[in-house]
Amino acid sequence: MSGLGVAMVTCVVAACSSSIGNAAMAPASAPVRAPLDCRLHCDFYKTRKSSTRVVVTLAARADQFQGEEDDAPAPDMTLSVTLTDAKSGKPAEGFTTTMRPAAAAPGRPDAQLFFQGELTIEPGKYEAVFSFLDRRSHRGVTRTETLVAPDFGRGLALSSLVLGRRTGAPGGAALVPDPDAVFRDGETISVAFEVYNAEHKGGATPDLDVQYEFLADGDDGPRPAGRPVVLRRQRIESFEYSLPLLGWPETSCRLRVRVTDNRTRAVAEREETFRVVAPEPRASPASGRG
Repeated sequence: MSGLGVAMVTCVVAACSSSIGNAAMAPASAPVRAPLDCRLHCDFYKTRKSSTRVVVTLAARADQFQGEEDDAPAPDMTLSVTLTDAKSGKPAEGFTTTMRPAAAAPGRPDAQLFFQGELTIEPGKYEAVFSFLDRRSHRGVTRTETLVAPDFGRGLALSSLVLGRRTGAPGGAALVPDPDAVFRDGETISVAFEVYNAEHKGGATPDLDVQYEFLADGDDGPRPAGRPVVLRRQRIESFEYSLPLLGWPETSCRLRVRVTDNRTRAVAEREETFRVVAPEPRASPASGRG
């Protein structure tokens, strides 16, 4: 097992409250007729300017969208967001966008569908009202979250750590986060992130050391789960790493990422939590005499 350094930039989405069936943000032409059972997750990235890009991931059970016919149309998910400045209480911005379907790992027993949308905002702390509506099934939900968008500045910094299950070869489609961050013993966990503001020496490629460290929570606090994995003299700024969870304890775990710029000796760290649970029970073999 391995781990990542703790960048601990305060770009965490802290859920404050949620209310199901509130259609205040839904278009009048498509009212909410049933609640939407879902999980929400936000990740943060630097844009070319001083703004922060927020990627919103929604995970919802697939059986909510099944109609009487097997060929029911795919969900058409819309995201509306209103932001209020957390300090002044003044309205900030509003966004409405159609969410795109995102590929999820095959073979999941809970059969979830994933959708993603994004918005660009100024760094700061907001009270955010997220409203989701499937315009085909008319299922919807409104949730209020505290959104802290980091300022990545000019020093060495890391994006959010995305924890998920890789559906294809690394370097293909972007890794989709699991909003629950729950993985079974025997699964493979993947992490993806970006490095910002590394020294390029007039256009040269970066020179980075990247350390991954995994820890498992115990009675005496977190303890290393294997040795850290260190990748030295990396010349890229987009990273992905995968690790099979074989023989892991059923407990809360942490993944720390630590990046060192070998030219400036600057260090950036970030930490993300996840949970390991028991493997899926195997079906008993059929018995009986022919």
